Amino acid sequence: MTDHLQRLQEIARNLADETRALALLALGSIGRDRQRLDEHSDLDFFVIATQPEALLSDLRWLGQPLQWAHRDTPDGCKALVDGLFHEFAVFPPDRFPGVAFEPGEFVWVREGFDTSSVVPSVPQRHDDGWLRREILSNLYVGLHRWLRGERLAAMHMVQVQALDNLLRLQGTDDAFAPARRAERWGLPLEVLAGGYSATPAAAAMILDMVEGDDHMADEVRALLERC
Repeated sequence: MTDHLQRLQEIARNLADETRALALLALGSIGRDRQRLDEHSDLDFFVIATQPEALLSDLRWLGQPLQWAHRDTPDGCKALVDGLFHEFAVFPPDRFPGVAFEPGEFVWVREGFDTSSVVPSVPQRHDDGWLRREILSNLYVGLHRWLRGERLAAMHMVQVQALDNLLRLQGTDDAFAPARRAERWGLPLEVLAGGYSATPAAAAMILDMVEGDDHMADEVRALLERC
């Protein structure tokens, strides 16, 4: 058993002793995708509890040594425990269904708690036509920012937003973070994400890949000629 899974089992044991805890749901590479688990993985999980704020305010149930913690959302927290990074949220049972997440695996469930409402929900994928049009709009806005001299904003619009949409068009396997494992698709990422000074080249490559042949594509080509 890896350190990550040992930590997960320790958390489950601690939650079993915490009367307000109802269930522990492991996500990502410690959930159903354990074939991806390696030394660089985080511990991503949900805790379902009758009083979430109590568990978020007192993190002793995470175990020791608790080296660092950051409450990043009303429901969520990030923590470093014994050298492993944890990212988790604590929800009351009545928040489900309605929380967006990909399928996970229950590691521990308190006897009598019904998990049937804890069902995954992922964003619906837009169709290819929508994605192509959105990419063209990203390129158009990004190149205007480049020409205005807003190089960082241009890079973000083209090499992050347009590229994320291109990855969705290619068929990313992560509904929430399309850049995850993008290297497997064999795309020319050194051009698509070439950096601060390479936005026009990235935009030109993205335009070629979306095969746009409408008025907005022509507008983007005209902007590229000015860059």
